[in-house]
Amino acid sequence: MKVITLDEKSFEIACLHLADEIVKDVRPVALVGIVTGGAIVARQVHKRLLRDIPELKYFELSASRSSTVTKQKINIKYLFSVMPSFVLNYTYIGTPCIKIYYES
Repeated sequence: MKVITLDEKSFEIACLHLADEIVKDVRPVALVGIVTGGAIVARQVHKRLLRDIPELKYFELSASRSSTVTKQKINIKYLFSVMPSFVLNYTYIGTPCIKIYYES
């Protein structure tokens, strides 16, 4: 996996391409966006998929690890704000973005 930075227009185009890739192989019945890990992408993908699958359900879930409380206590957001981009990008690898459930 690689991390890329997109401007707003490029982000919208990337989401459209992702949605198109999804419907090539499956007909999803629901799309789940994880609030802290990809709901922005999932919302855009859902919006595009609704054109072809008007009954597609969409859910947003909040998920956090047990270490979240500790990170909040030590003000991890400040630490992230001063970290170099390549370090932040490494922390994103492996983070789930969206999950697609479909009928076979």
